[in-house]
Amino acid sequence: MTIEKNYLIYPAFADPTQPYVSLPTIKGYLWQHESPVSILDWNIEGVDYLLKSYKEIVKKHQRKTEELSRLRKKNLKIESQLLKLKESSFTLKGKWKNLKKEKDFYNFENYQEARFEAESLLQMLSAIHYPFEFGFNKSGPMLSPWDTEAIEYYLNEKLSPLDEFYKEKLKKLSKNKIGYIGISLTFASQLSEVFYLCHLIRRYCPEAFIILGGAALHQIISNIPNEDRAYFFNFCDAICTYEGEECLKKLHQILPEYKKKNEIKLLKEIPNLLIFDNGECFQTEIRQFDLAQSAPPDYSDLDLNLYLSPTPTLLYAPTRGCYWNKCSFCYYGFSQAATHSYREKSALKAAEELMALAKKYKVQHFYISGDVLSPRFAVELANELYKKKRKILWSTDLRIEKYYTPERCQLLFNGGLRTVAFGVESGSNRMLCEVINKGTTKELVTEINANFYEAGIATAWMTFLHHPKEKIQDAFATLDWLGQERERISLFIIGEFGLTPGSKIYGEAKKFNLKNISYTKGDFFKLYPMFEDETKDSSTFYRDELGREIQELASFYELSHYPWAGAISTHHTLLYLVKYGQDFFRNPQSRSDFHFDIPKVNKGLHERVEMKLQKYLEKALKIKKGVAPHSFGSLLNYLSEK
Repeated sequence: MTIEKNYLIYPAFADPTQPYVSLPTIKGYLWQHESPVSILDWNIEGVDYLLKSYKEIVKKHQRKTEELSRLRKKNLKIESQLLKLKESSFTLKGKWKNLKKEKDFYNFENYQEARFEAESLLQMLSAIHYPFEFGFNKSGPMLSPWDTEAIEYYLNEKLSPLDEFYKEKLKKLSKNKIGYIGISLTFASQLSEVFYLCHLIRRYCPEAFIILGGAALHQIISNIPNEDRAYFFNFCDAICTYEGEECLKKLHQILPEYKKKNEIKLLKEIPNLLIFDNGECFQTEIRQFDLAQSAPPDYSDLDLNLYLSPTPTLLYAPTRGCYWNKCSFCYYGFSQAATHSYREKSALKAAEELMALAKKYKVQHFYISGDVLSPRFAVELANELYKKKRKILWSTDLRIEKYYTPERCQLLFNGGLRTVAFGVESGSNRMLCEVINKGTTKELVTEINANFYEAGIATAWMTFLHHPKEKIQDAFATLDWLGQERERISLFIIGEFGLTPGSKIYGEAKKFNLKNISYTKGDFFKLYPMFEDETKDSSTFYRDELGREIQELASFYELSHYPWAGAISTHHTLLYLVKYGQDFFRNPQSRSDFHFDIPKVNKGLHERVEMKLQKYLEKALKIKKGVAPHSFGSLLNYLSEK
């Protein structure tokens, strides 16, 4: 009797510097309960495939440029693609390989050059596969959110840069007898490849039961109308909502009988499952996972040498949920989902599992993943690691609490904590206490941040501007505060407020001065709500002044974007801070002399294309009868007009 094999796939496009924690965590639990499964990280394998194909991609890029340049008549679509091709005409030398070489990785100039080449390759692919764009945390239509029309176009035109990679992998997979294939939609940037994979799996592995899951998918399913959820079942057999451990364990037990009888009632015995029955979506019993029953993550299927780093970092998640759970901008606090409640393993068990992972995979660096660690747990974990005398260095996200005295911060450092990110949000006590409900004050943040910094721990501040109830003085208070505390802040980010479906602000819009919350016609997955703000000063002068002050703050740092060194909570940032100390990115000496060689383009072509696209957006984003007409189809029609 041939035993069926089960697979969990982590798709592109996401962080290529380290493996993500979700699937290894589920695998560890399933193997513990005699439900074997194998993990396929087709994010890093796909990125590796593309990077090693850089010479062929450059040739494709050149051929496409020459082909479009020869055309005498050019519509906006051709002009726009030609502009992107010319803007991405980079000279690549394979320098991305230096991201894996310790000597070059820690030479910041060589690091920047290697990082630039890796990103440049994806820019070239974006131009070739126009009108879709790709990055290490981005994949989607140019200027437009995903909708069903964009998905069908992407599939029918075979526009995934990984098309040949997938076919090669699935041909090999199809030689096995397959039970189920699970695909994790953890980040919205993976959405394109999830649908693409489902489409190909149906063709190459028709007997496979396809189940989708992941944090981003859960959020989408929670926010779209029930009738729209049915669209997913054109591509999959079931969706795992909430947590996956118990769902997949039960699926493993029931699937053989289900395949024989094809009785939908069997699937209804599986918790946390969304299925399609008689033309309607049906949610099975929702269960919260007992974290005490969890197993350590199992990374054994993954080749850690593939990731773009000279030394691996592993993620480990000993907690789930948020113990504060009250911030008005976050969907946790307003959600009734049981899986959002805070849970944690014992600190002793977590320390023992970290020690075992460090030994098994020969890893020293960890990112302690999760929404947040409780103060008591964080300190107990550090204490347990310190007592075990093995040097494990880690980073995490913490919430500002009075509990973090200088003595406890020193204990955290002794126990291996080297960098921490704080959700500071605002420099206005009015915003923190009355509006955001953060439960902290500016004074407390200043005090506790200093405790961490003086203990030798690099601190990163996450802030944002343009909250619907933020006043001009609140915004400048945040920037002024960042400037005043600069000597004790290793990194910072200043984001812009985004409305999150499911949050308290979203559910109580009038209370927060919002009106006319709507979506564009093409935002099928309800990822980007639009709104009108009754009070916010959005004048050009106000924004320009803020912009100038932000640039002034940034000039004292070597900041970058995800997932590179100089961004908050990234693998590469941790490695640099461990090697060079907590002030590296705030030290002008860290500056690289490497300058990005941006290709020159025809100024007239650039201005013409930008003006026409802006004209389209101004019209397409105007709300009529509660919806803006912007969609992939409307954009494509506009681009294709003569």
